[in-house]
Amino acid sequence: MAAARATTVTVTIAAVALTLVALARRRRLGGGGAGAPQPSRPAAPPSSVAAALDAVRARLRALAAELRQPAPARLVAVSKTKPPEAVREAYDAGQRIFGENYVQEMMDKAPLLPADCQWHFIGHLQSNKAKHIVTLPNLACVESVDSVKIADALDKACATCGRKKPLAVYVQVNSSGEESKHGVDPADALELVKHVRTKCKRLRCEGLMTIGALDYSPNPVCLERMLGCRKEVAQGLGVPEATIGLSMGMSADFEQAIRMGSTSTSASATSHASPASVASAPPEASLTPAERRVLDILRARFTDRLAIPDYMCVQLMRSSDLKPHGLGNPARVALWAQKAGDLIERIAAWRKEHDVDGLRSRTLARRARFDEMWPEGVSGVDMYGRPVHWQAIARIPAEAMMREFTVDEVIALHVQGTERARDACLAKCKRDGHAFIGQCEVLDLTGFGVQHLSPKFFRLIRAVMDIDLVMYDNMMAVMVVLNTPWLFAQMWRLLSPLITEETKQKIFLCDEKASAKKLRELGISPADRIAAISIAG
Repeated sequence: MAAARATTVTVTIAAVALTLVALARRRRLGGGGAGAPQPSRPAAPPSSVAAALDAVRARLRALAAELRQPAPARLVAVSKTKPPEAVREAYDAGQRIFGENYVQEMMDKAPLLPADCQWHFIGHLQSNKAKHIVTLPNLACVESVDSVKIADALDKACATCGRKKPLAVYVQVNSSGEESKHGVDPADALELVKHVRTKCKRLRCEGLMTIGALDYSPNPVCLERMLGCRKEVAQGLGVPEATIGLSMGMSADFEQAIRMGSTSTSASATSHASPASVASAPPEASLTPAERRVLDILRARFTDRLAIPDYMCVQLMRSSDLKPHGLGNPARVALWAQKAGDLIERIAAWRKEHDVDGLRSRTLARRARFDEMWPEGVSGVDMYGRPVHWQAIARIPAEAMMREFTVDEVIALHVQGTERARDACLAKCKRDGHAFIGQCEVLDLTGFGVQHLSPKFFRLIRAVMDIDLVMYDNMMAVMVVLNTPWLFAQMWRLLSPLITEETKQKIFLCDEKASAKKLRELGISPADRIAAISIAG
C-alpha cells in the first residue's frame, strides 16, 4: 500500500511538472515572451543612449588611468532584448562591440545593423545552434564555450561554412557554483582550454569568462576564484598569466572586476543602471520587424469586426505553436499572421459562447468561499513595471474544494477571477502610464502536501490549466515558483531537457532559502504577497 501511494505521489508530481512545462512552452516565457508593442515606460530620448555609454566609457578611462593601463578594458554592450533602433543609437554613439544572449535574436538583429558591428555571443549555446551562429559574417566571438561538445560543434561548423579566420572563443567557468549557471568547474577549465587549443584548429581561445553570483553588491569571491583559475590555466599551458584574457563583470560590478584583472566587461547597451534599478522596458516590450508586420495584418483583419487590443494580438501571435522559422520570407510571415488570426477567431467565439465579458461583472454563487479557498490577487510590480499576480496554490484545501465545487463551477469562477486579474493589471499599467505588456506570475507552494497530489485534485487543476493554455495564452512574461518542494524540483530537473534554454531562463524554481533572494533580484517586494492574498481572500 505504501509503495502504491509513493508511486501515485511521484506520478502526480511528474504530471504537475509536465503541465508546468506545457505552460512554459506554450506561453513562450523565453525567446520573446508575452508583450505589447509599446515599452512599459516612455521611450528615452536618443541622447540617453549616448549619455549612458559616455558615462560607462568615462568610468573605464578613469579606471585605466588609475591602474596605469595602456588602454581601457574592452566594453561589450549587451544588446539583448533591445530593439535594433536602440542598438543603432549606441552604434551612432561610437559603440561597435555588442553582446547577445539568444542565437535567434542575434541572427534577426545583425542584418539590420551596420556590417562593422562586432557581435559577441554571451548566452548558453546549444550544440545544434553552432552551425547557424557561425554563418554570421561579423560574429567576432563566442564567450560561452562550456564543454568539449560545444567546442567541437563550433570547430566543425566553422569548417563547414568556410570561415577564413579562427573564431575567437572564451571558456565559460561557473565561478559561483550555482546549479542554475552554465560553465565548467574551475578545476576543469584547464582541460577544456587545452582541448580548444590543440583539437579545435578553427577556434582561438582568448581566455576565460564567468557570470558571477547575481546580487545587489559585487561578489569578490567569484572574481577571486577566476584569478586562481587563470593562474592554474597559465601554469598548465606554460604561458604568462597576462596572455589569458578574463571576461568578467557586468553593470553592477564591472569596476571591481577590472581592478581584479578583467580585460573585457559587459554592460547594458542602453543603460548603466544596476540590476536593482527599474529598467526602462521589459524584454518582451519591443517588437521585431516580422512581429510588426503580423500586427499590421491582424489590425486590418479585425478592425471592422472585433475589438481586439494590440497587446492581446501580440500575446497570442507569440505562441510557440504558431511562429514559423525563416521569417525573412514574406510568405511565412503571412502564414504566421493567418494562424494567429484563426486562433483569435476561436478565442473570440469561445468568449461569446460562454459570455465571458458578461461573466466579469456577474455575481457568481459562492464567489467569496472560492476566494477563501484559492488565494490569489494582483499586487505590486517587478523591476520592469510588470504587474505581479500572486497565487498561493498550496493553501487550497484540496479535499474541501473537491467536495464543495464541481469542475464546471471551478472553471467558471477561475475564468471570472482571471478576467478580473487582467483588468487589474490593465488598470495598474494605465495608472503607471504605460501599456500592459504581460504579467509576472508568482506561485507560492508553501504548505504543498499530500492532499494536493491526489489524481482527482490534479484533474481539477489540469482542467483549469487547459483553459489557461488556450484562452489566456501568453499573459505571463515571467514565472516564479516559491518554496518549491524538493521532490518537485528533482522531477523538474529530469524534465528540463524538454524545455528550451530561452524558456529556462524565464522560469525560476526556488526553494525556501532562495525564494526571498529571487524576489529581490526581480525587484518584487515580498510584502506585496500579503496584500495580494488579502485582496483575494
